[in-house]
Amino acid sequence: MTSFCHVYNPISHHKLFGEMPDGSSPIDYMKENKIKEFDLPTVCCIVNKAGNPLFLKRDEWNKPVPLDCSCVFTSYPRGGENSDDFKNLFIALHPIEGAIYNAFNKPDEPKNQKIRQQAPTYRLTGLGNTARLGQPVPVQYGKIRAYPDIASDFYNDMITSKQIIYGRLCLGQGKFLSDPDDLKIGDSPADGYRDVSVGILDIGDSPVLFENDVVTSKEVRNVVMSTLSIGSFFVVPKDFVCDKIEVDLEFLKGLYVDDGSGNLSNRDATISIKITEIDQNGDDTVPGIFHEFGFTTGGSTRQVVRVTHTITEFPFPPAPGPGPQALSGRYRVDLRRNGAQSTDPNISDEMTVVSLKAYNENGIAASTQYTIIEFSVQASEQLNNSNSDIFNIETTRKISTFDAFGSETLDDATKSVVWAYYDMARNSDYGCGLDDTRVDLQHLIDLDQHLQSIIIGTEPPIECNVRFETGITAFQSLSQIAQAARCEVYQRSGKVWLVRNEFKIGITSFFTADNIQKDSVNVVWNPRSEFSPKYFEISYFDETTNQLETVNAVWPGETVSETDIKETLRLYTVTNRTKAWQEGMFYLAQDRLSRKIVSFKTDVEGHIPSMLDKISLTHETLSEEISGTVQDIIGSVVYLSEPVTFNGAMTGQIGFKDKDGTLQGPFTVTTGSNQYNVRLSNWNPDNANIITQADEDVNEATRFTFGLKVQSVVGLVTKTSPGADNSTTVQFAVENGLVHANGWNEALIPALGETHVVSVPYIFSDVSTTTDISTPAAPDVTTKFQGDGYANFELHYTYIVAGVETIDIKNHPLGTPGLQTFNYLPTHGSEVPVKCTVVPKVTSFGVEILLEPLETNSLMFIQE
Repeated sequence: MTSFCHVYNPISHHKLFGEMPDGSSPIDYMKENKIKEFDLPTVCCIVNKAGNPLFLKRDEWNKPVPLDCSCVFTSYPRGGENSDDFKNLFIALHPIEGAIYNAFNKPDEPKNQKIRQQAPTYRLTGLGNTARLGQPVPVQYGKIRAYPDIASDFYNDMITSKQIIYGRLCLGQGKFLSDPDDLKIGDSPADGYRDVSVGILDIGDSPVLFENDVVTSKEVRNVVMSTLSIGSFFVVPKDFVCDKIEVDLEFLKGLYVDDGSGNLSNRDATISIKITEIDQNGDDTVPGIFHEFGFTTGGSTRQVVRVTHTITEFPFPPAPGPGPQALSGRYRVDLRRNGAQSTDPNISDEMTVVSLKAYNENGIAASTQYTIIEFSVQASEQLNNSNSDIFNIETTRKISTFDAFGSETLDDATKSVVWAYYDMARNSDYGCGLDDTRVDLQHLIDLDQHLQSIIIGTEPPIECNVRFETGITAFQSLSQIAQAARCEVYQRSGKVWLVRNEFKIGITSFFTADNIQKDSVNVVWNPRSEFSPKYFEISYFDETTNQLETVNAVWPGETVSETDIKETLRLYTVTNRTKAWQEGMFYLAQDRLSRKIVSFKTDVEGHIPSMLDKISLTHETLSEEISGTVQDIIGSVVYLSEPVTFNGAMTGQIGFKDKDGTLQGPFTVTTGSNQYNVRLSNWNPDNANIITQADEDVNEATRFTFGLKVQSVVGLVTKTSPGADNSTTVQFAVENGLVHANGWNEALIPALGETHVVSVPYIFSDVSTTTDISTPAAPDVTTKFQGDGYANFELHYTYIVAGVETIDIKNHPLGTPGLQTFNYLPTHGSEVPVKCTVVPKVTSFGVEILLEPLETNSLMFIQE
């Protein structure tokens, strides 16, 4: 059996012991104890009989524990901020799973995904035009292929045995840059069909092709009149004044009499149309008064015969009076065939009532808010009622834009993210309806100019191409629009702001213990585990295939399979595949590299940072701690079981667990002769009950925890929350420069159908260089490398001299591959030989070249 031990706290020594079958792994232990994730940051090591530990990486926890070895889990305590308490030595680590990008306010998903998929543009199957009753009129930004909504029922006219279909579609809110020639039926241009007429009505344009407001009876559709009567129908709805009634007839088998020898003669078929005027309640206006019209259709042909019978006036009024009377009211219609259909096989007179229509005498008014597409088309084998509802058009929305000088352009066809946001925020018909005081126009102008300036070469443009067709909130729409430019939407000081998540040079606010509330600093670190996503699956609406596609964002050098854990993300406003992949790599890098979240409270009036501001926090709680046992104490020097580093700081903090369980410290220490000892300042260790490994008998050696007194971190604000005590809680993600770096190579983008990246196209030549750092000489550090896709490199040069603070110099961005020379002048001198070897390492947005030091100094290339 394999022994397992779980030490919950190195200070309080709360332990659990157990055994598992041979061949068990740490993951098996977690499953056996129903542990999905530990509550505290936990390390795992394998201890052999000799007591030598082997620490396992998290991705090694699925490996079996060797025979005759023990598996030890150690969970470290979390801590707070109180400088007077021992707990300030412990960083608050919290292994919360889930992608870290959620800290940056990922746009809300629609609550009902099924509703979203019913949108005609984004549905996976059955693309076409629908009425979508009860759904909002679509709002489009940018350029996208759209399937307009049916604005009115299609209706037919039978003219000289031809069926003409009339249709009216709503393209969406506002105006569009569109040409009737751009309209398609399915994937084919509409003008390729016979007798097709198309018109696009801008706001205020009067109808031309579909000028009538027509109501078609839903009860009378393709009814075969083989008997004498088919019923009575209220064809005119309430509050509808009708001035014309039409009945469309069709004789699908022809209309003829065959004499038996193939000779055809005329055959007549008569329909009687009875019209009764009714009131709004459906009662006869004048009981017993009606008008009946008889229409006879004759023919001697086997071809389809189509005819429309039209009634626009009565031959005489219901009340006594001179002359005919025009239709103007509400009516009930009765249809009756005069004479039953013939049963003689040589006679064809099968009559079908295709439709019964009523026309509004007021016609259709010009639209004041929407763009309308109207069309008329002759029915044929290629195009008929069954497929005439797949009209689509690729068009660009027109909205107001502003140039760098604040001049407004009305009805500008644009794909701008900023002006789509502005339109949605300001419009009162379908957007938020914010007034001028709620939106900072100059801020948006500056942001728009900035977004235009960061597009370089063949880089895909930052565009917003989206069509909102379902009921979501205006704020959700704003968030999805912002997502196209990697922006966030937030409210502050009575205004709604749009800000981009990007690398920022300047720090807007500096926070220290002097301007934050005591005991308010909290650090949350999200370590990756086997439950963390290995890659991101990005779904987007592709501009070339005009359907939903996916692209995988995979860490360079890694491969993925269907069994790997993934994070799915929908980019609603991105249509370019390269752009979708780049955004996926950004979120993946953010998930991998920005996993530490810090929050604190401040009450500094007027200096509260805004969303995605770059801020600095200097505080003792931010220091990461090292724990171990005390090996020995000689004088004021404490010898430790684990190495500690000061990272250039002059002092650090150490705390001990006394043998009676009480906490001793923290105490200030300085560097010792090496990393395994520290020197205590102003403290006599004889006064404390510290048990060392050297004098340990029945008691366990005293545990220690070491950390730096003060440490600074820089990050981007992800949230600010006002409190009841006039304080504000500020939350930020500790920044990693690689998250916002550029330089992803397009060769890495998986093509449609591919699931992963198999190679990284970078080539390096190994170089060794030796440099002496001395004063006053200016040393040269020379290295050579080759490859492609480089942009904006920096050389980070750091060296440490015992007892002297660390110097970190950053300079000289690189432009192109090839031979590069760097000259550096240290600010103070010590003769420290440096010999480095180039070690290439693929990282998030390119390549990180580590010059691995053989001495105390280090050189590092990092692409940012």
